[in-house]
Amino acid sequence: MRNAVICGALLLAAPHACLQGQTALPVAEILRFSLTETAAQIARGMGQPVLVNDTDPLFRTWYFQTDVLDSHDHSHVLLFRKSDGALLSVTRNYHLPVRVDALFPEGRSTVHYWPDAEKPQLSVLVREYDGDRVLLAMGAARRTDPTTQVMVIRRSALPVFFPWLPITARREVSSAER
Repeated sequence: MRNAVICGALLLAAPHACLQGQTALPVAEILRFSLTETAAQIARGMGQPVLVNDTDPLFRTWYFQTDVLDSHDHSHVLLFRKSDGALLSVTRNYHLPVRVDALFPEGRSTVHYWPDAEKPQLSVLVREYDGDRVLLAMGAARRTDPTTQVMVIRRSALPVFFPWLPITARREVSSAER
């Protein structure tokens, strides 16, 4: 059984290995995406998506199913801007909750609530990374809260998709914070 689990974890990570190197935690695979990848690079690394939604006039969405138990669920959702092909976000969905506290160190992450902290309907754990990347753990109100959805998104796309998050200015992150 233990060997089957290890083999499964290796197979899960294999499609992403060519994108940006290895990471210590399986959940950290989302950080392999710099958001500078082209659609062609993604297709070479992950294969073709199982579904493409091209109906929105501004955005194209690619859906992948790499490790899901339900064939209606998508493990990865990639959002591209149509005008220039830029990869705006990568969302990783998990069928079971995962711990993400290693990705959100104390003092380097913040929690935000929608519509507000007094009557929250959604909580999001946020960590700012280098340049234009921000990491989100949807539904997490504390670093130790498990989540089923982690997203890396361009900081410049936050006002469009998460206008209530107070993270708008581009910030350079030191190598010590990475």
